[in-house]
Amino acid sequence: MMDPNDPSLKYWFIQSKKHGVEVCSDWVRYLLDAELLLQRVYPYLQNLRLGEVMSISDFKAQFAIECKVNLFKHRGIDDYLFVRETKIPLTIGGEVFRGYGLVGFEF
Repeated sequence: MMDPNDPSLKYWFIQSKKHGVEVCSDWVRYLLDAELLLQRVYPYLQNLRLGEVMSISDFKAQFAIECKVNLFKHRGIDDYLFVRETKIPLTIGGEVFRGYGLVGFEF
């Protein structure tokens, strides 16, 4: 169960309030999903090969979980995907991804 006092959820609470409906229409659901990401995805971020450009399939292979990765194009000029505040250079179909990316995980 989600602990509303958990400091690891503070970032997500701030994001949900800062972006409002642009990020979510139900911030409780958003924080519950954030808790799932913290438990199932973020432990693997430390092991990513951040200096290398990788494909979406290589990125997904870094996680020991079964999930679908959705990539959403976002405004910006860097060739990185942002997963929280971690920059990850990615390619799609052999081309370096242009623009800031937002990633979504479906479990």
